[in-house]
Amino acid sequence: MIINLPRKQSFRAVISSLLALVLALGPVFSGSPQAATMPQTVTTDVTVFDAEQKLSVELRLAVHGQPLLDTSWLLPNNRVEVLIVSNNVDIELKKLRESIVNAGGIIYYRYVSVKGLWAILPIDKLLTVAKRSDVTRIVPNRIARSSSFDLATTSGAAATAPAATALTTSNSVDGSGIGIAILDSGIMKSHQAFLDAAGKSRVKYGLDVIKASEIIKSNTSLTSTLIRDYSALIKPGSLLMEYGENLVSTMNDPSPDVYGHGTHVAGIAAGRRIPNAISQRFSGIASNANLVDLKVLNGQGQGALADVIKGIDWVLFNQKTYNIRVIVLSLSTDSTESYQADPLCQAVRSAVAAGITVVVSAGNFGKSLAGKELYGSIASPGNEPSALTVGSVNVHDSDLRNDDTVNYFSSRGPTRGKYLDENGVRRADNLFKPDLVAPGHRIVSAQASASGSFSNLATLYPELRLNPASATPTNSDLMTLSGTSMSAPVVAGAVALLLQKNPGLTPNLIKAMLQYTAQQLPDANLAQQGAGLLNIEGAIRLASVLRTDLKEAIAANSIKVGDSLLATGKTLPVPTSTIKGETFDWGRYIIAGGSHLFGGEVLFQKYQPIYDSSTLWVNDRAKKHSFVYSYNLLRTQKYLSGITDTALSNTPLMAPGVQNLDSILTASGVFVPGKMIAQEMLNGQGVSLANGIALADGIALADGIALADGIALADGIALADGIALADGIALADGIALAEAHHD
Repeated sequence: MIINLPRKQSFRAVISSLLALVLALGPVFSGSPQAATMPQTVTTDVTVFDAEQKLSVELRLAVHGQPLLDTSWLLPNNRVEVLIVSNNVDIELKKLRESIVNAGGIIYYRYVSVKGLWAILPIDKLLTVAKRSDVTRIVPNRIARSSSFDLATTSGAAATAPAATALTTSNSVDGSGIGIAILDSGIMKSHQAFLDAAGKSRVKYGLDVIKASEIIKSNTSLTSTLIRDYSALIKPGSLLMEYGENLVSTMNDPSPDVYGHGTHVAGIAAGRRIPNAISQRFSGIASNANLVDLKVLNGQGQGALADVIKGIDWVLFNQKTYNIRVIVLSLSTDSTESYQADPLCQAVRSAVAAGITVVVSAGNFGKSLAGKELYGSIASPGNEPSALTVGSVNVHDSDLRNDDTVNYFSSRGPTRGKYLDENGVRRADNLFKPDLVAPGHRIVSAQASASGSFSNLATLYPELRLNPASATPTNSDLMTLSGTSMSAPVVAGAVALLLQKNPGLTPNLIKAMLQYTAQQLPDANLAQQGAGLLNIEGAIRLASVLRTDLKEAIAANSIKVGDSLLATGKTLPVPTSTIKGETFDWGRYIIAGGSHLFGGEVLFQKYQPIYDSSTLWVNDRAKKHSFVYSYNLLRTQKYLSGITDTALSNTPLMAPGVQNLDSILTASGVFVPGKMIAQEMLNGQGVSLANGIALADGIALADGIALADGIALADGIALADGIALADGIALADGIALAEAHHD
């Protein structure tokens, strides 16, 4: 059932005309969960102290009448705009929603990728809601801000380094048929870099998530008198959801990227070579992949946590329609929250469990304000174990790989998100990140324009344009940017190539393949480079020998630990690559369980249960991520309704014969050089798992670790000029940092 309404009709009028119908037919539109009705968790028996621990620092200050400056989430009449994360077994959070309405709040949206709500609450009711035992965390929906570094002085002159410098030799894969969702500032879909061979744009759909939120919030006064729970109306399959998406589609806007960051990111992942002399060295990685544009950052590179998670929700609802197999998040929030409670991390986890590889930037916080190398500076959601977190290297404008170095700005591990243990002690996650590194220094890609004007980035920093003398923008302009925001789409494009080569790959297996085939950088340690430098050539050769039905076999539960992972008649390739005449060994180890290293050919000869991407293993815990669906009776369709987690115990995670390399970490931990790990493994270090591995204690990096002189360990992230990132900030983190050129 589809109702076509005039586009010029106001959203207020639409609500007024449909409200009676929707309220009358609410049960029909919302459907009923596939699972049986579950018990409610409604007790409010925690202390005020415990309740305050569920609030972010900013909200605690607001409760005590001491709000921080720049509180865009602080609303008139002593109200706050927040995200409320729950542990309720009820998928639809009915009792929690009722309590928020009874407290005088307004609910804008119920997420499906997170057990949580986007809502408005009176400040004096924050503790009342936080006291509920089904509430785990409340954070503000703080507006994002772009990096505050000076592009003009740090970027240098326009460079000629290509997006894919020395990453791969020529091959037949180009990402055809694979959908990549870009959650950023928009994509200029009319840019020549995004046209296919027939001259049509490969941007298959575009949605302005920010505008959708603005429409909802502009009608707050209406909802305050008629209905206070929007989540009952705006959900998949509802009339308002469908109409609202049509209203904010960017498909009729040829240049929706006013800022210019998203277009550049999309060009790196999937841009085509443009036939003109100035751009001969530009080419994206997966040059024929399809793109989906979800605009979550505005014309100043600013956004909000609520919109980023809504964008992930949209991908989950529509992944089959556009064959979305990859998400790129070249943005970040602070990392003071543990991945366990961080709502953005939870949303990423859901997308991975749904079979989508989520590639995220590690962050640009690798150097302290005092100029010291800053460890523990991974940003969220890069601290999420299931994410494919990417750091940045400087290729020094060379096709050679042996001179590549980790950029000084690239965030280092381990992760430092904090949680309260069972004794009330605040501890850091201390998980190994990043997962690997890729080029991210002065990368050439598409330059956006909007309404005949240069993008805001190109206007503010004309030296970044490849043709800075041009007075009029065109749909073939290019520019250079640096940062982990540029490294992430390089890896995302590589993932699309792997999926075209072997569509049966899962996100967890893809991460392991990219790590195993990575090249070890000279003198770079585990916290700097992860498992090493991206090697697309090797990963594609590895993908070509693995069975192509793995995803289906996992879904059907027809594959078990130790079963062959190789395609019939195939053997593992030689673990070396030759690119541009340079031959190098693969690292041949992976990071798993958050704090473990494993190596050996058995990793890809035999099936490892950790390759099931609905399984999350961190240290001594593992859990299974599942989805619940609801049915829309009018349209006879089912829609994703929510998530459930089930703890796993005595569950096989690794097959016998895999090498446990944790002993190599004994002396140096995350500071051990990658080359040493690879060499020690070849020298016979490590322990072959005779019986595989189920659940074992992880290796924790103690809070009081002694560091060498000049090494700083972060507890959270700070920007320039003393601005501290707080919960809910999203930022385009790859626009500002570049190192001086070195030959």
